[in-house]
Amino acid sequence: MGKLFMYSDQVIDENRKIDKKLFESFGKAEPVIAYIPCNDDGDRSHYRKQLRYYQRYGLGELLFFDIADEYDEGLLEAVMESDAIHLSGGSPLIFRENLRKRGLDSFLIDYYNKGGILAGVSGGAVQFGLGAGIFDLFQNGLESALQTYTQLETLQVVPFEFLPHYNRWSVSFKQSVEEYTFTTGRVVYAAEDGDGIIADGKELTFIGNVKRIQMGRTERVL
Repeated sequence: MGKLFMYSDQVIDENRKIDKKLFESFGKAEPVIAYIPCNDDGDRSHYRKQLRYYQRYGLGELLFFDIADEYDEGLLEAVMESDAIHLSGGSPLIFRENLRKRGLDSFLIDYYNKGGILAGVSGGAVQFGLGAGIFDLFQNGLESALQTYTQLETLQVVPFEFLPHYNRWSVSFKQSVEEYTFTTGRVVYAAEDGDGIIADGKELTFIGNVKRIQMGRTERVL
């Protein structure tokens, strides 16, 4: 079993706390990371931004693996051999559909089960949890989310849903998330920008201001 690094974002300096632990986990200089964008990145602008971000830490190579218009199944072996797989930010619902369309949900689970490191940012990190139901909640409201959450399963590597950017959401949406957890019985971990969660097997390490939302109540984890 591998490790998960779940980021709310990778923009502000506070992320260095998680970055440090990510690069320490490689146990080698110049690791190779496979980069999977949520959707089409034809001009490579998001890729180049991510490349610059990781180069600060001694990155060896950032392998671009498109799952939209430029999908190349021939790269799967190289992705499997990489030191980590990075799932970019973006719409959690679109990302989920693109992974399923390519059959990569089972591929990523296999990679993780063989000891691989998965790093996800925002919508990418959502893919590691139980599902993307809270984003149907955001788009379509509580009634819709309660009907669809069991159909919006993600990789289910960890037994909770992940809510990034907790500091950005409105009070009314946060209240809706509480109602969602009360009705569905699901646990949601919410991280503010600069914070996140590391999962090593069943052990969770919380970095920064992470909150647990469960049975209609929100409490700070640490």
